[in-house]
Amino acid sequence: SPDYAALIDQLRATVAQRPDDLQGQALLARHEAASGNAKAAYQAQARVLELKGEAATGADYAAYADMMILAAGGYVSPEAEAALSDALARDSRNGVARYYWGLMLAQTGRPDRAFNIWNRLMVESTPESPWNAPVRAQIVEVARRAGIAFDLPPEPAPGPRGPSAEDIAAA
Repeated sequence: SPDYAALIDQLRATVAQRPDDLQGQALLARHEAASGNAKAAYQAQARVLELKGEAATGADYAAYADMMILAAGGYVSPEAEAALSDALARDSRNGVARYYWGLMLAQTGRPDRAFNIWNRLMVESTPESPWNAPVRAQIVEVARRAGIAFDLPPEPAPGPRGPSAEDIAAA
């Protein structure tokens, strides 16, 4: 909307005046990504990583890789691969990084390894996980390319939310 675009412009101007403002850079990265400006998003996220230094988390690096990959139309570049490696070194369970690591392997001729990563990720994730749909959309083809006989299991029902009535009564 025009109002949201005006807010983004104001955020850009504020962050340009305060390039060492970690919160501003993080907000800018998120909002640039939300508005579809992937290149500006990953540039802002790169600054977040610089500002955080050693305190940067696996999620910070996974977000950076995600923004780079989206800016490249789904291609996992060597720069994105390095960010994914950093993400996984900090948090080997990060779903976003694991999904994109599998994508990188599929793109570089290792569908066997991509299948193993995605199959494990699919089993360990909930249906609501943001990587679940892309994994399910691609895993059958990756399995075929790897020479693996694989039938996509039915999508599990979403898990229960919160405590059950019995849990509440027991509490």
